[in-house]
Amino acid sequence: MTRPLFEHLDELVETFAGSTPIWLGTDFDGTLTHHQDDPTTVCLPDEMRVKLDRIAGHSRFAVAVVSGRSLSDLLPRVGMANLAYAGNHGMEIEAPGLSWVDPEALSHTDVLTAFAEEVRDFLRAVPGATIENKRLSLAINYRPCSPAMRQGIVGRLNSTVAQFPSLRLRHAPLGSEVLPESGANKGTAVKVLRDHQLGGEGIAIYLGDDLTDEDAFRAFPDAVTIHVGGRETAARFRVKSADSVSVFFDWLVRVTTHS
Repeated sequence: MTRPLFEHLDELVETFAGSTPIWLGTDFDGTLTHHQDDPTTVCLPDEMRVKLDRIAGHSRFAVAVVSGRSLSDLLPRVGMANLAYAGNHGMEIEAPGLSWVDPEALSHTDVLTAFAEEVRDFLRAVPGATIENKRLSLAINYRPCSPAMRQGIVGRLNSTVAQFPSLRLRHAPLGSEVLPESGANKGTAVKVLRDHQLGGEGIAIYLGDDLTDEDAFRAFPDAVTIHVGGRETAARFRVKSADSVSVFFDWLVRVTTHS
């Protein structure tokens, strides 16, 4: 059962006590920063950048950002060289000494482009709807649209994906992702990154708000997993928003610094 994180921090003090290494993985949009109607305007707040840098500079920590954005989009928005990164929901990874792109996902780039062309004209006719080709996946954003418009978009996406059996859809309330059939996801990415950064040892923390973050929560059932938001989740704990994540990072620094 998922529990409110701030009501159970006392239980976690002992978890973080001592000198055990800590791997911290976090989603970007909706976790480190608030969602925006236009995803191209999202940036990492200066206050959050300072906190992440402090955590990443702590001798006990290794930090990774795991996002649905492509790495080419994510890296300049975060802009911190001392972190590891996974993009496209875990289908591409970049870290010191590691650079990887899922070959299975790469083999579907033409199919993803064909899907995008199939729905592009329809989406252009819906005010506020956009589609982004991230090479390994597609993102359809309809956050600014009315509920009726969103329902129409989801219906069109569902009927279109039936023509592309090697692709699958993941719907969130305000956007959808088109993904290739691939064995890579945020769950596989967090395991690779933790192994690479800490040899699979230590305590794992993972925070995220997206449906694809559920793969990471399930990959670490015994870790300190934190869902940002209010929907049903496999995470052990939940907080309300990116503002709550910022407060948690302050607490985490205090506990690990004084342990």
